[in-house]
Order: sequence, then structure tokens, then C-alpha cells
Amino acid sequence: MNKYQILMTDTDGVALGVSSKDGENNKQQIIDKVKELETKWQKELNFKDFELDIEEFEFQLHVGHKNYIIGKLTSQKDIKTKGVLFKAQNKSKLGLKTLKSVVFDSLKDIGDWQLEDKELERAKLRNNIINYTNEAIEKIDIKKVDIKDLTMNEAVNPVSSYKKDDSIQAVRTKAIERLTNIKITHSSKFLMLVCIEALPGIDKISPKKKKALHYMYPLDYVTNDMIDFDWYKNNVRDYIFSAFGINKKVTSKAKSKKVIDKNQKSIFDY
Repeated sequence: MNKYQILMTDTDGVALGVSSKDGENNKQQIIDKVKELETKWQKELNFKDFELDIEEFEFQLHVGHKNYIIGKLTSQKDIKTKGVLFKAQNKSKLGLKTLKSVVFDSLKDIGDWQLEDKELERAKLRNNIINYTNEAIEKIDIKKVDIKDLTMNEAVNPVSSYKKDDSIQAVRTKAIERLTNIKITHSSKFLMLVCIEALPGIDKISPKKKKALHYMYPLDYVTNDMIDFDWYKNNVRDYIFSAFGINKKVTSKAKSKKVIDKNQKSIFDY
């Protein structure tokens, strides 16, 4: 009898779920079979260095195609993310650190995966992610957060590189040139922080949404009282919920409720 479940397959691998309890899995049989296949293909390809890699993790949480979280539940530092959903581009490190904390807390109480209770485990995990995210956001003490965890490495291009010199990006470049007294002649990287007030000298300010372009100041020109800590908290929440396919919906009672985004496959579809 097979004591495993195929969790995911793609072009270069298969993920199998087995019980963590000795006697309740056939892990060694699986390893032996992989090695047997490895030998077979070494002969078929006439390539003795051909290898089939085996990686073992305490857990592997699949969120979408080629997007998953792996690691051990001994420490948040042992948790790793894979895939574009977790790239956190244009996001602060605070977001990824908080996500790992949420995953750690969400999984630690679930225990060994009982295959017959799959739907129950999914429901528990869904609720845990929502609840622990909200809890983690409330616990963020901005006074104790390392500024390095808030900075974002942002590319600023010359005004001439944009089709319109009054576009959002071009206007941002001009504002940074005025602030720093530096002429930007090529694509330049700046460590940035999102601030409460927009960059000086901008007539038409873009909305402060997920990408707060007109509110991003070079690090050397920012003092702590300028930083928009509320924006960072909301940004962390948006990052985590977007990664897991969870969106915010406001009910008639003006209370926020987290629901699955129907346009995005999420962890709860697998």
C-alpha cells in the first residue's frame, strides 16, 4: 500500500507528501525507487554523472504553479519561499519576514498531515493565515523595526528615457534631482523609504497605493519622523494576502472580511 500522496508535479520534479511518523510512511522505498530510476537513466543516456536530486523538508506548502514554501518548523529562519508570488519585488524586507512568521505560526499547530482530513486541514490553514497575519501586523512595533527592513532598492531613470516628461516616473526623477542636486543621466539605484509627504515640487501627485512612487525618498534624506509607518503595515498585509490569493472585502457592516480572490489560483485550490 502506498503511504504517500503526490502533492505537485512540474517539468523538473515531483513533490510527495508522507507521514513524519516512523512506520506510517514508505520513505525509504521512495528513495530506493528514485535511485533505481537514476541508474536506469544513466545507462539510457550513457551519462554516468546523471543524478536525480532528492530534497527532504518537514513541510512543503503549495500556493500555485511553481510557487511554494518549504522548510522546517524549528525556526522561522528555516522557512524558504519559492516562486514569483513571494519575490516581494518593490516590497520591504519587513513583508517577507512577517510572511515567514505567519507561515510558522499557521503550520505549527496543524501537526502531521492526515490525508483523510485534507479539507479540514485546508480550512484550518486558511483561517490561521488570515488570523495570524492580522495579529502580526498589530504586533509590529515600528520603534523596534530595523530601518534596513523598510528600505527598498529602487531604480530611477533619466527623464529622457520616458516618452512623456510629465509622466509619473519622469516627474519623480525631476523631484529626486531637485532634492539631491544630482543630475540623473543613467539608470541609478537608490535605497528608498516611503514617507508621509510627497517629494517636494510635484504638482500632480500620484495616489499612494501599493506603489507609492511620489512618496519614496532617498534614504540619506529621511528622518524617522518622515516615514509613513502606517503605509508599511498596510503594504505588509497586502503582500501576504496577495501571495496567498486572499483579498479584502468590506461588508455592509463596514467590517473587513478576508475572502479568496476568485481570479487567482491560491493555496486553497490545491
